[in-house]
Amino acid sequence: MRRRVWQLAVLLGMLVSVLALSNLPVREAQAGWQTTPTPTSGRRTLRIGGDWNYPPYSYTTNDQPQGLDMEMARAVGQALNVNVEIWQGPWKDVRRWLEEGSIDAVAGMAYSEEREKIYDFSTPYAYLSFDLFVPQSSDLNGMEDLRDKSVVVQRGGVMEEYLVRSGLAEQVILVENAPDALTLLAAGRYDAALLNEAQGHYFLQKNPDWRLKALAVDSPQTVRYGFAVREGNQDVLNLLNQGLNLVKREGIYDRILENWTQLYQPRTFGQVLRAWPYLRITLFGVGGLLLFTALSLMWVVTLRREVRARTQALRQSEEKYRLLVETASEAVLVSTEGQLVFANAASEQISGYSVDELLRLRFDQIAHPEDFAIIQKTVFEVVQEQKKAMETVRIITRDGDVRCVYIQAAPIEWQGQPSVLGLVTDLTERVQMEEKLRDSERRYRTIFQKTPVGIYQYDRDLHITQLNQRFAEILHSKVDRLIGLDMSQLKDQRIQPALRAALEGREGFYEGVYQTTQSGVQIFVWMRTAPYLNDQGEVVGGIGMVEDISARVKAEQALRDSEEKFSKAFRTTPDSISINRMSDGAFLEVNDGFTRVTGYEPQEALGKSVMDLGLWGTPEDERLLTRRLMESGEVLDFEASMRVKGGALRIGQVSSRTVELNGELCILTILRDVTEQKRTQARLQQQYQQIAALRDVDLTITARIDLQEVLRTVLEHITLQTHAEAADILLMNPETQRLTYAAGRGFFTNSVQRVGYALGEGYAGLAAQNQHTLVITRLAEVPQSFFGGIDLTVEGFTGYLAFPLLVEGQVQGVLEVYQRATPDLELEHVNFIESMVNQAAIAIDNAALFRKLTQAYDATIAGWARALELRDYETEGHSERVTEWVVELARRMGMKEENLAHVRRGALLHDIGKMGIPDQVLLKPGPLTDEEWVIMRQHPVHAYYMLADIEFLRPALDIPYAHHERWDGSGYPRGLRGEEIPLAARIFAVVDVWDALHSSRPYRPQPWEPERIAAYLREEAGRLFDPQVVENFLAYLREQGELPSGG
Repeated sequence: MRRRVWQLAVLLGMLVSVLALSNLPVREAQAGWQTTPTPTSGRRTLRIGGDWNYPPYSYTTNDQPQGLDMEMARAVGQALNVNVEIWQGPWKDVRRWLEEGSIDAVAGMAYSEEREKIYDFSTPYAYLSFDLFVPQSSDLNGMEDLRDKSVVVQRGGVMEEYLVRSGLAEQVILVENAPDALTLLAAGRYDAALLNEAQGHYFLQKNPDWRLKALAVDSPQTVRYGFAVREGNQDVLNLLNQGLNLVKREGIYDRILENWTQLYQPRTFGQVLRAWPYLRITLFGVGGLLLFTALSLMWVVTLRREVRARTQALRQSEEKYRLLVETASEAVLVSTEGQLVFANAASEQISGYSVDELLRLRFDQIAHPEDFAIIQKTVFEVVQEQKKAMETVRIITRDGDVRCVYIQAAPIEWQGQPSVLGLVTDLTERVQMEEKLRDSERRYRTIFQKTPVGIYQYDRDLHITQLNQRFAEILHSKVDRLIGLDMSQLKDQRIQPALRAALEGREGFYEGVYQTTQSGVQIFVWMRTAPYLNDQGEVVGGIGMVEDISARVKAEQALRDSEEKFSKAFRTTPDSISINRMSDGAFLEVNDGFTRVTGYEPQEALGKSVMDLGLWGTPEDERLLTRRLMESGEVLDFEASMRVKGGALRIGQVSSRTVELNGELCILTILRDVTEQKRTQARLQQQYQQIAALRDVDLTITARIDLQEVLRTVLEHITLQTHAEAADILLMNPETQRLTYAAGRGFFTNSVQRVGYALGEGYAGLAAQNQHTLVITRLAEVPQSFFGGIDLTVEGFTGYLAFPLLVEGQVQGVLEVYQRATPDLELEHVNFIESMVNQAAIAIDNAALFRKLTQAYDATIAGWARALELRDYETEGHSERVTEWVVELARRMGMKEENLAHVRRGALLHDIGKMGIPDQVLLKPGPLTDEEWVIMRQHPVHAYYMLADIEFLRPALDIPYAHHERWDGSGYPRGLRGEEIPLAARIFAVVDVWDALHSSRPYRPQPWEPERIAAYLREEAGRLFDPQVVENFLAYLREQGELPSGG
């Protein structure tokens, strides 16, 4: 009984469900919303490309572009008021058009990381979902079953990229479009097709005989879908984003998206029943058991389809809201415990960071340091007190710019944790605009208040409504007393016509005497008025400008009064003032200064020209001044040579300008004699150059220890700053007490390099012996022997000076200066040379001290080396032998001379680190244990720590620290290989082995023959030793006779 009741209940429930489902309303696809603008000349045209066979997004019907992409492109064009030109073709051609620049953008391109490398993407206007399409008889259930299965995808689509990234590249079958993919799948050629969900269902509805089904899959995720432009085409990208925002704001975007995304979704069982009314009638007539069985089966099918439909609807809803968030113009952020966990595309535009970068940041990394406390407080209120909050704060963008944003925050739960949802609006431009407006207003008010001209505004009743401080000052009143003043009642009515002219729409003007009403002061004014218009262009008052010209009027009178004074000044000024006629250059007027400067009396000059008097020193100066005067009408401070009366040349400073006198064009000239001034400037310039030269030598002495470079610098400055054509420096040899050549400059021959004098011999020897400067002015009368073989005739020397180089009373050398056909040296030149002599003497003394100090250092190092050999008697004499060969080989291999001293010291100290090795290990007669070898191999490290802090020896560390490194990296202590090993250490390693094998040792009484050692070195070259070093060393040994030829 219970079973029959249960069956009846189920049957009644199923019938009710069927009736209910059959009456569900079916939403029919509505006509697309068209936005095709009429092309208009003069407007910008955007060329937009799209696939011609990608329904429902982009396709062609009757040669007309259709689909969501095409309609969105037209809507954007209409919103931007631009023409849109649609280019459709195969997908590969569309992408090629974009890359070549034939089109501006592609409508409908899915985003991927690979595509982002060559395209820039707009804000997405849709999200694509993908289904796995299989035959109805297939046992595939999802993406996890695709291993070893063939999968068809569209060539160049994002699913091709996805499957390659997923490791399914060998199973991918590429076709040109979705219909081809589904046709091959229906024919049983392949196992599955991974296609856009909406597109796949579109073709399944049109081809039910294909017997294919769609499997909803969780992966791949939905993909952003929108416009794409060539990388870097920011102009078009900004334009498209602006158009999308306009389309969204007007509601057009939602209508387009809803229309096209609902067209091709799977239909529910209720919709099927409504579409087939006879089936519903038949079902009512079927008998009990058959009806129950059929309905039970259909119930199961319906439930499955309903679940899928609801799942699809849920996914579309999620996609819609996701699209709303992603396309929002404001940034949408979600943070959990201060860490950003979600950010939309607008966040990238505001912050400059990509979404991936943002999700790795915390608030304190993007907040302005001064505003971070505000953000912390806001987050606390939202999370802990569960209330909304709004704040205006500053953030730091990825590029380091500061932007002002308005944050609206609210509490939400995100993945089970309390979080903060933030809506961020960029206020930077608005804040900047407001600041610009405030700044503009400040500037206007500043100009209005600070302008030196009085400004005022009045209404149609002549009442003053606004004025600046200068206006009140001109009228000798105050601002508050003048506001509201009725100007129709002024005492002085002379300005009334100008005031009323502005009210009649004309400009008014007055210039003359005016007596102020409130203070009674009489002034001279200049006034202009103009109409003041409202937004409708109606005259509502006037604006006036007033200038107190009392000072100008008085100045004009004073100018007239000063004409007589000018006439007196013209006569008495010490400068030459003259007026010449432009046409023939004749002097029309000259003052007394003309006579003082040129020597010519007025009666000698009047009526004659400058050329007649021969005042120009050179014709070039005359032509240059005339050309400049003709071009600009004025020449100021033109310096030229002039020939005064008597023929002497002087330097004049000329200022001329053209003037019109009595209707005739003339030249007014002021001439000043600046000869003495120029001489003074030349002397000062020379003194400055000499001081700079002394400074240069001083710096050279301080920064260099190379004596030759210091001496060359001294000689260079002496020959450049004086009349000396040649100079040399002879140094005193303390052992032989002779002066020998050290440096020279300006000589024609090399004979000076061979000279040498004893004390008292030659002029240089006399200067050194007497410790006094020696000057010879007539060398032609001096025997040649006094100059140690220098050919005075060839050199052409006529004068000679010798300066002893003294340091604390000791002669360090002599500086010789030679002159050819030049004037004798002036006193200031001699003083300069003596200063240079002192600098040179200091440099020589410093070099001697450094040489002695270096010798002391090297003697100490040699002592250390001998002390080491005394401790290790097996290697006695080894350091000296190896050092000499290492230095010579380093020189042969191109090492600079200044570095060879460091090589020598490093070779002598190569085993300095053995001082840190215990005697029981270092002097052990038998083989070392593994533990003892570890200790022994530490001696290069000991050497490093012993020498690294000694600045003088730090450059010599290459050999002590690295001479046990091997070419193949098997050495110690650092395991360096190849050219990582310093060259000095590589040279030492080869020479050290030669000396060790060629010497007798307790463990090897009989040394090796040279040929055997050479063979060993060649055998290990490339493994233990640098091959190039080995070959150079063996060649050197053959040259020295240490190795037979061919050995």
